[in-house]
Amino acid sequence: MSHSKARLYEKRFNAQSHPLCAAVGRLAAWLYALCATAGYLVRSVVSRLAQIATAITLSGVIAAACTASVFIAAQMLPGQAEVAFAKTETFALLADTHLGLPGNPVYNDVEKVLLWAAKQPKLCAVCDAGDVTDRGDAVAFSEWEFLCDSITGKAARIQALGDHDTGKNGEYLSVDRTLTVANGLRHFKEVNGGTVMSFRTFSNANVITFGGVRASGSPVVTESMLAQLNRRLLKTVRQGKIAIVICHYPYNSAVLNMHARLMGVLRSFPNVIYVSGHRHRYAASQQCQIVQPPYSKTRYSRTGADCSHVYPFVSVGVDACSTYRGGGTIHADSLSVFDSGAIRLKKWNVSTNRMDATWLLRQTRSSVSVHCAGRSSSGASKTSTSAFRFKVTFSDGGTYSGVKSGSTFSLKAGARKQFTNIPAGVLVKVETVKVPRGWSRPPARAVEVADSMRTLTMQTTAASSKQKADGLLKATR
Repeated sequence: MSHSKARLYEKRFNAQSHPLCAAVGRLAAWLYALCATAGYLVRSVVSRLAQIATAITLSGVIAAACTASVFIAAQMLPGQAEVAFAKTETFALLADTHLGLPGNPVYNDVEKVLLWAAKQPKLCAVCDAGDVTDRGDAVAFSEWEFLCDSITGKAARIQALGDHDTGKNGEYLSVDRTLTVANGLRHFKEVNGGTVMSFRTFSNANVITFGGVRASGSPVVTESMLAQLNRRLLKTVRQGKIAIVICHYPYNSAVLNMHARLMGVLRSFPNVIYVSGHRHRYAASQQCQIVQPPYSKTRYSRTGADCSHVYPFVSVGVDACSTYRGGGTIHADSLSVFDSGAIRLKKWNVSTNRMDATWLLRQTRSSVSVHCAGRSSSGASKTSTSAFRFKVTFSDGGTYSGVKSGSTFSLKAGARKQFTNIPAGVLVKVETVKVPRGWSRPPARAVEVADSMRTLTMQTTAASSKQKADGLLKATR
């Protein structure tokens, strides 16, 4: 642990102490940090020795070789072979850690979960779906910050705001007047980069935290929050990425005001995964649920082209990751996003280090067909002997069907060009660069990729014989 980090821990520890006990607080903080660091180092050495011992066996050697080179899928996706492991991002999903719970030492449980998370291949972020602390006090937030920095320091730390994180608990607030909503919110912001709702970008996915709190401590959703979520989701789908929205409360929780409006936003965008906690134990059907848009749905007017479409979204319910809140078992989830569009969700029993369940999902992708529609002056369909030249731009900057974003392609009037396997939400724009003599210039067109093939019609009209003759006469004059 660095000297500066120890000082920060010491400062927050003493924030809850009487001035006469400052020296005792400093000593306790340093001893606490020293013991935690020593324990982590010992466990790391023992774990490494166990891995070496396992690798001595033939199966261990084979497993180590596969892990080092390429991931061999244990369960194949329908119609797809092995998925490359080199371009994968893994997100550890936690919820309801409740650090600082009086009389119930959950610190060791949370430490086990973070040690498990640190072992996940290609780990890029540790995401907590709220109730990081039990009372919203400075010491508990310092414990969380110290554990993350010392165990999963290189991975990003992302956390949603829970009701306990602001001290919203009548039993505790009546006993300790320092546990106020304002203080809890301030401590949460300190370990969350100064904000309540964050937006983190990665190669294959963007992570968005959502949810606020009233002065009374109860959860709240406002129009400005929904507008911000709309902008962040639009930016994500335009980049061709998976959107991971993390909120402490389930999407249909009555605790959330305007939850119907929230679902309206989520259904307006493709490839959205909604992660929640709060319930501590989810039913099997709620651990990974595809939420289909109902026929009678709440609409939300989002920005962007072709935004009248609605999509299903995936709801992931994360169980509490402590024995006290999780019914005697430590739970956590891992979400791996492949650059190929494959998504793998695993639910882990950290107490036994075994996987309870796994789900394989696919990013919604589709095609765009560009049709150069030629017609005569009378309106009849007409083809051309020379080709038009068009420039295509993909909002994610990708390459599809061999054509890179910003490049050009040729089509004769009456012909089509199809671009396949584009993530839904990507905006495809086509502009005319070159027009054959005697044909009108098709205007620029744009379309948003949906869950079925979209068609961009580049309409052009051939000049009549009289128009050609008049043009030739003017040219000779």
